[in-house]
Amino acid sequence: WSWWDKNLDALRRTRDAHELELIACCTKFISLVNPQEHARYLDGLRESIAAAKRLDCSVLISQVGDELSGIPRADQHAGLVTGLQAAAPLVEDAGITLAIEPLNVLVDHVGYYLIRSDEAFEIVAEVNSPNVKVLFDVYHQQISEGSLTANITGNIDKIAHFHSAGVPGRHDLFRGEIDYPF
Repeated sequence: WSWWDKNLDALRRTRDAHELELIACCTKFISLVNPQEHARYLDGLRESIAAAKRLDCSVLISQVGDELSGIPRADQHAGLVTGLQAAAPLVEDAGITLAIEPLNVLVDHVGYYLIRSDEAFEIVAEVNSPNVKVLFDVYHQQISEGSLTANITGNIDKIAHFHSAGVPGRHDLFRGEIDYPF
């Protein structure tokens, strides 16, 4: 969820009144695959870190941006890694984990760059920061690739956060093709 359009003081008060934790919120939605946007991304990340600190959030979720037409995928991958390497010291110093999110392009996010968890895990390995990991959205990864159990258990050290919903339709967890109790 976005923090920049919320009353952060009211969120803190409500959180405290109900003895809740706010675990994660999003960074500003600025492309990481486009190196020309990296300075803007880092400025937005600094603002997001400040907001996360105010809310005691330990995870910042980052979408990476849409695929760039006419630019080789390898160049976009490299741009993404470079942008995250520049971001890593900021989140390390803040004690916050930055989690990049693969999304499905078949149903919900046509044109998005990062689709599969295997590429997300490669990117995290290349960045090589304990504070840059993956948000594994079970709903999106079931649509994009399947093999949920193997992809999760084989990479659990690279996963900072999970999202989940039922497939198909993004409904209740127990009304679709994913056996969530398993």
